[in-house]
Amino acid sequence: MELLYQLSYIGLLFDKVIYKILLFEPDGLRASKA
Repeated sequence: MELLYQLSYIGLLFDKVIYKILLFEPDGLRASKA
């Protein structure tokens, strides 16, 4: 159970990081995708 909890917690942190990148660097992501 602890492993699942740690994985879900890491997943939440990862989502927050991606959310911040999307907020602060949208142009950079679009350029890298194009």
